[in-house]
Amino acid sequence: MTHQDNEQAHADWLAESHRRAQASAFIWAERADEAYELARRFEDRAQSWTPKPAHRETIDSERAQSREQAALYTDARQLAEMWARVATVLVPPPAPLELVSFGPEPEPIDG
Repeated sequence: MTHQDNEQAHADWLAESHRRAQASAFIWAERADEAYELARRFEDRAQSWTPKPAHRETIDSERAQSREQAALYTDARQLAEMWARVATVLVPPPAPLELVSFGPEPEPIDG
């Protein structure tokens, strides 16, 4: 394997790793959003019940589910942030510029 092949293999690996890290960050951010919405919904439902002894079990269950979703939100948000940082570190370098010719090479001037 030549040096150029090694460089290309590394560049390919870097680009694929960057893409995967971005995808992971996006997936975990979506999971965090979903968990946040569920936590909010459970808490809203818990607050909608009239605080009567007959409703205590339902209210407690809604609040427990809200806390569980809030914990999942925190974990998912932290993972999304971690993968976003990883993606930032793995940004592939720009492609090398190629020399473009705009016509035949000029004749050297003998002088």
